[in-house]
Amino acid sequence: MNDLPKISLVLLTYNESSGVRRCLESVKKQNYPKDKIEVIVVDNGSVDDSVKIAKEYTDKVYVRKIMDGGYSNRATGMRLATGDFIYMILEHDMELKSKNFLMKMVRPLVENETLIASFTREYPRKDQPWVTRFISYNPVQLDPLFEFLIPSIESTIIKKEKGYFLCRFSLGKVPPITHMLFRKSYLQKTSIWRQKRDFDHDTITNLVNSGYNFFAYVPSAGDYHHHAKNLKELIGKRIRNLNLHYFPYQEST
Repeated sequence: MNDLPKISLVLLTYNESSGVRRCLESVKKQNYPKDKIEVIVVDNGSVDDSVKIAKEYTDKVYVRKIMDGGYSNRATGMRLATGDFIYMILEHDMELKSKNFLMKMVRPLVENETLIASFTREYPRKDQPWVTRFISYNPVQLDPLFEFLIPSIESTIIKKEKGYFLCRFSLGKVPPITHMLFRKSYLQKTSIWRQKRDFDHDTITNLVNSGYNFFAYVPSAGDYHHHAKNLKELIGKRIRNLNLHYFPYQEST
């Protein structure tokens, strides 16, 4: 296991101390060499115990209070990473599903150098609110409206490999994946590495525009994304995402 690559995980936090601990506990339990895991926490000025809890798990905790929804903190965390691969991003409402998450996610990237990144799916869990369980039956937590508007993961699959599916993304056919394990050396060759703010879907689109089209879909890795506590919160997040990502993306294509 000594030849495994170093993985950096970027976690964004803001006033959600219980979620921070749950997320970092799932990282701590990983069946991956501890000296090959780097956890970088970028906090957006929390006033609860989020920062204090994060420091129990890593000494790389940075506080940057930015009023842009955390997007510049994503870019900051990315550039602070010293690993060969960067998981962008973890959020305080996420939890890795199993102790083999990192091992499963990195394997395709080690075996196939044409891949820019790997991604997995969101799973429902019995203790989640009904609205989160409902949308988690879609691999990327799309409700019926978004399923109609946005390309599916299945539409990008071109080949089944051992342990993962090989996907080819193209302009206009990019599923809304926002959490990926990226190959850092390839990111550094693009303008993404120099950008001041990192926008979820835009980053993937920029990679595709730069000629990086191949991704690994690893559904068996899995995570739990505690996305919304109720229907009102879900609708609020959907409106935000439409305004920040979907409509600007459609206007530019």
